[in-house]
Amino acid sequence: MADDLFADMVGEVRFEAGVVRIDLVSYSSGERDAEGRAKPVVKGRLIMPPEGFLRTYATLERFIKKLKDAGVLVRRDQQGNGSDTVREAPEP
Repeated sequence: MADDLFADMVGEVRFEAGVVRIDLVSYSSGERDAEGRAKPVVKGRLIMPPEGFLRTYATLERFIKKLKDAGVLVRRDQQGNGSDTVREAPEP
């Protein structure tokens, strides 16, 4: 089994040479931007055929629905943009 790779977010997604390439990004512990915030840096890349990407997309859609149903993701309607956000986890 391969080592786990932590990513704070997905960076660029592109289609190149017949495969989908997804950059996995984490915030640097040492590099800072002009405002003093941690800089995002590419930590790895997920590369898959288009068919695998579509299956991954469908799996993520189903998982997002589960997170919404569980109340982990909530709609930010008050900001008017209609995007979702993560609800803070309750204290144990």
